[in-house]
Amino acid sequence: MQAVSGGVAENILSAGFDTTRQPVPATTPKELENFKVVYHPYAGTVRLKWTGDANAHFNQVEMQYKQGEPWVIVATTRRNGIVIGQLETDHLYSFRVFAVGSAGNGPMSDMISAKAA
Repeated sequence: MQAVSGGVAENILSAGFDTTRQPVPATTPKELENFKVVYHPYAGTVRLKWTGDANAHFNQVEMQYKQGEPWVIVATTRRNGIVIGQLETDHLYSFRVFAVGSAGNGPMSDMISAKAA
């Protein structure tokens, strides 16, 4: 529009188009669904998948090395799955994931446990 109007404000405003972007309401993402472990063939890895929320900006994955130890953020991704690497083979890890949106964090997923390949 600006190129055609030559940058003249009067021409831009008379074209009948909205000239301002409508604000998008802040939303808190929903709980991520179908959180599961998927087979991954490489040693020291675990592949996680889930169904995401379209309102999320990104997802954070947390891992617990042993029950009772603190949860640690191991990945931040915009995708609905991730491969976590550099793990000890045959060690049982626990994972959980949550989405982050413009109005804060969504609910934490259920915890799942998996052995690294």
